[in-house]
Amino acid sequence: MKQDKKRINTLMPVDIVRKLDAYANEMGLSRGNALSVIVKQYFDQQEGLKAMSSVEQLAEKLQELAKNR
Repeated sequence: MKQDKKRINTLMPVDIVRKLDAYANEMGLSRGNALSVIVKQYFDQQEGLKAMSSVEQLAEKLQELAKNR
């Protein structure tokens, strides 16, 4: 499914741009596409961490309920 896109302009430290370019070359992507992949991976990872936190909290509550039986 094709997603709408929006152009952004940003300034980054040169060392970060070098790493971005190396990643883009390694993956066969343009710099912009590589940046999109990296940002999406970051947000997906953050969502996963939040979900894990919720699971941990639920497990703690279940253990607490089991102790109180």
